[in-house]
Amino acid sequence: KEEFPGVYLVPLLSHTTTDDLIKLRSLQCASLLRKHGIPVVVSYNQADADELELTSPKKRQNIIKKGIKEADKAGARFACFIGEEESLQGECVASLKDLETGELFTSLREEELKARLSPIIMES
Repeated sequence: KEEFPGVYLVPLLSHTTTDDLIKLRSLQCASLLRKHGIPVVVSYNQADADELELTSPKKRQNIIKKGIKEADKAGARFACFIGEEESLQGECVASLKDLETGELFTSLREEELKARLSPIIMES
């Protein structure tokens, strides 16, 4: 297990017209979090995502589970997810899972994310 004390951000791509927006929002959010001193890695590792129906809730759950496993393997403290629902709400809206406590927070805006991520903010 590697050690990465930051955020592992997983775009929840669905192979629909919103994928470009999801990718854009993911990169915007990663950039904003980094500006606040929060280390972020963005994952696009969804090779098996095509196996399920494109808009299936089960597919979203499978991608989230896989993202949590990847985040845990990377040693991340948090797994962060941006899908269609989050991307349509604004520039930096995401769902967040604290891998230490197991707490899940949905549709957090930038300031809420920053507050939840305060334990890992790196001083510059």
